[in-house]
Amino acid sequence: MGPLLSASSGDTSAKGCILFLNNETPAIPELYTAVIDVRDVATAQIAAMEKPEAAGNRYLLVHNETTSFKEFADHLREEFGPQGYKVPSMMLPKAVAWFLKFFNSDVKLIYPAIGRRLTWSNSKMKGELGVQPRPLKKTMADMGYSTIEFGLVPKKSGYLGHPSTRSSPPEDTGQQTEQQETTATEETSEPATATEPSQTTEGEAT
Repeated sequence: MGPLLSASSGDTSAKGCILFLNNETPAIPELYTAVIDVRDVATAQIAAMEKPEAAGNRYLLVHNETTSFKEFADHLREEFGPQGYKVPSMMLPKAVAWFLKFFNSDVKLIYPAIGRRLTWSNSKMKGELGVQPRPLKKTMADMGYSTIEFGLVPKKSGYLGHPSTRSSPPEDTGQQTEQQETTATEETSEPATATEPSQTTEGEAT
C-alpha cells in the first residue's frame, strides 16, 4: 500500500483502490487483509539492518491487527468523494456473492475468504524495530492521488491534486492595504517642523 512509483505498479496492491475510485465495483465484499505502507516497509528494513539485535529474527510488517475492504473504501470516499469520485458504500451480501461466483471469476476467487476475519500482531515490529505505522487514512489517500496522477484513474473536474501540491490561498490583502494607507496618512498628517537658524543681534554683549 502507499503511493505508486510508476503506472505499471498499479497492477498489484493498488488494484482495489483503482476499482473503488473508478466505481467499477457496485458493492464492497466483506474481506479482511493485512496491509502495510511501503514507506513503513522501507523504514523497517533499514531498522533491521541497523539494529544488531534484529539479526536472525523475523518481523511481521502489518499496519494493525486486521483491515477490512470497507475501511479502504471509507477512507477513499472521505478524501475523494468531495472531489467528484463515487466510491461504493453498499456491502455485498454473502448470499449474493455465492450466486455471483458462478458467473464471475473474480467473485469465485474471493468467495472462500468472505467473512473470515484474520488477525495479526505488529507488536514485535513496533517494539523491537521501533516502527510506528503511519495512519491508514494517509496511506490510502497517497495511493489514491498517485493512481490519478499516473492516469490509472481519470481526473474529475473537481480534482484538487495532492494537498502538498496545492497552491496556498491568496492572502487577504485588504487588511494589509488598509494598514498601509493608515500608515501613509499618519506620515503625511504630521506637521513639518522647520529649524530657523540662530541670529546674533547687534549690540548684544559678548
